[in-house]
Amino acid sequence: MNADDGLSRLLVFIGILIPFLMSASCVFSVVYLFPQLAVVFHVGVDALSIMVTLSFIGGAVGGVSSAWLPMPMVDALGCCSQH
Repeated sequence: MNADDGLSRLLVFIGILIPFLMSASCVFSVVYLFPQLAVVFHVGVDALSIMVTLSFIGGAVGGVSSAWLPMPMVDALGCCSQH
């Protein structure tokens, strides 16, 4: 692995991380609406907390996996070679 590969992977990671962090700020602002949402959905605040936590974890796992899992396939195909 040369320096360009490391830089490319870093840029992919940052490209996934920035939108994820922006959406995280939305998730954290929803917490202030939990009492009203609990009444509307007829569930407890604890159930809403678990739902948001699981969706947050799922978003992190999905973002990382969608960034790194396809890379070996792209490398094997050679379709995005920069040589």
